Amino acid sequence: MNISTGYPTIAFYVTIPTIDTGSKQPPGNAAGLLPGRIKRLKLKEQIKHHQVMRVQKKRTRDIATKRRVVLTGSECTGKTQIAQALAAHFDCPFSAEAARLYLDRQSMALTAQDIEPIACEQIAQEDSAVGRASDLTIHDTDLLSTVIYARHYYQHCPDWIVDTAHSRARGLYLLCDIDLPWVSDGLLRDRGMGEQRAQLHSLFVAMLNQTCQHWMYIRGIGPARQQYAIAAVANYLAKGGTTPSHDIDRP
Repeated sequence: MNISTGYPTIAFYVTIPTIDTGSKQPPGNAAGLLPGRIKRLKLKEQIKHHQVMRVQKKRTRDIATKRRVVLTGSECTGKTQIAQALAAHFDCPFSAEAARLYLDRQSMALTAQDIEPIACEQIAQEDSAVGRASDLTIHDTDLLSTVIYARHYYQHCPDWIVDTAHSRARGLYLLCDIDLPWVSDGLLRDRGMGEQRAQLHSLFVAMLNQTCQHWMYIRGIGPARQQYAIAAVANYLAKGGTTPSHDIDRP
């Protein structure tokens, strides 16, 4: 655990005894040692989870007074451009998408080992923006997206990330629809196939509904898409930062 940031230390190692793969039984008492080491590894994970959640509970209280708008959705749906346009229009800070920043630095295919570093950077990006805000903050995705992508690509997301994402989720979510043409930049993991885009998009819809978020679709081409988002945020702010369920546009 990094005490200064409250984020978990990403790298940790467990020494596993050498086993002769040519024999049916591990030599010596290696077979008896493995279960004990696995238990200790699980205990480390539980301790890390509790430490992170203690810090995150305080941070959640700290940001609860700020109003929050999150651009969310699958790849190539215009989230970044809209987030920047909203921040400029409402003169407020915005946070960048950590997965994109991380991927640009790596310039190589991501693996399951990258989930936790991306989650930590996502939290840092969001907290930095909230710290600069007097009231409203715009987020180009949030930790719920990290959970969705981790489960989609690697079939697993660490518990501390899931719990932290749920504890921080609030405000208005603008779900960018998949009505824009697919544009590949060479680093994206998906390839824009219709069925693939629809499947991933449905995961975002399911997550927003399952976690009971206030959300609405953002649709349209060109400037109309941004104007639709600006109008949605203006309406959200006019209502004091609350969005009753009957105002939510759901499929």
